[in-house]
Amino acid sequence: RNFPRPPRKELDSDKNVPILTFGTNTNFAVFREILTLLCVEKYGDIGRLIIDDKYHAPDNIAPDEFTTITEKLKDIYKAEMLSAAKDRRALISKMKRERPNMYAYIFLKLSPESEEEVKRHEDYSTFS
Repeated sequence: RNFPRPPRKELDSDKNVPILTFGTNTNFAVFREILTLLCVEKYGDIGRLIIDDKYHAPDNIAPDEFTTITEKLKDIYKAEMLSAAKDRRALISKMKRERPNMYAYIFLKLSPESEEEVKRHEDYSTFS
């Protein structure tokens, strides 16, 4: 049985992402869930880093999908492959450009104690 769903409330990052607290009363689970939704919405696939713990990579282009290429279709196929490769490179470039924006956004949502804990991480100088 299908029940009507209530309309989804718009998420406003300034109102809905709580400041991450550090210590025994941490709100990390709620923080991570809401932050992930908003980062994916705002920054696209790069926001998946929060859940996946690794950068999302767009699907590779699979040239073997078209194993029977006739001579007539060869040029069309080549153009499609070049276009797909160009689109993939553009998407990867966009995600790389968005990284600093997303990190800055996340950093703004840290309590002073959480910020200090992040700064203590051994790789902080690499990703700061």
